[in-house]
Order: sequence, then structure tokens, then C-alpha cells
Amino acid sequence: TRRPPDLVAGLRHHARFHAACIPPATGPRLRAEFFALVPQVSRYERAYSAATIYAIDQFARAHEAIAAAIGAGDADAAEHAVAADWRLAADRYSETVDMLGERGSW
Repeated sequence: TRRPPDLVAGLRHHARFHAACIPPATGPRLRAEFFALVPQVSRYERAYSAATIYAIDQFARAHEAIAAAIGAGDADAAEHAVAADWRLAADRYSETVDMLGERGSW
């Protein structure tokens, strides 16, 4: 039997990963805009994460691709991997909202 992933640890890792990637990869304006959205993103993650946590392997692979590209010094691959990660997250949350319905309007 497959054991469910640790939701709290998964969310904590996810938040730390993105918080670590943003500052060195953005200018001051984009960085400020990103961190201004963090509270809203966190609310959505809390509302929908239980339904998306089973896709944690996909999210982990996306994060590994980002880290590998950065480690290799390949800016184009890193940009592509980040875009793929954001598309994956958007698609997953869109599917979840369609399935569970809107959980409030913020």
C-alpha cells in the first residue's frame, strides 16, 4: 500500500524551494511582485493542496530539473524548467478547482 505523502512537509519544502530561487533570479520589481503574491498563493495551496499532494512526484521532478539546470549553469534550460514548473502547477490547481469548486474569492 502506498503511504500518503506528508502534506505539511511537502508544502514547507515547496515554499522554501521557491523562496530560495526567486531572489537570485529576479530584479527588485519582479521580486517584490512575487513576494506580494505569496500570501494569496499560500491560501490557495492550503485550500487545494490535499487534492494536489498526490502529484508531489511531478512537482519534485520539476524542481529537480530547475536545480540541475542552475547547477549546470544553463540559463536557457533553467528558464524552460521554471516555465514548465509554473505550467504544471497552474494545470494541477486548475484541475483541482474544476473538481472541488472555488473555495472563496480573495
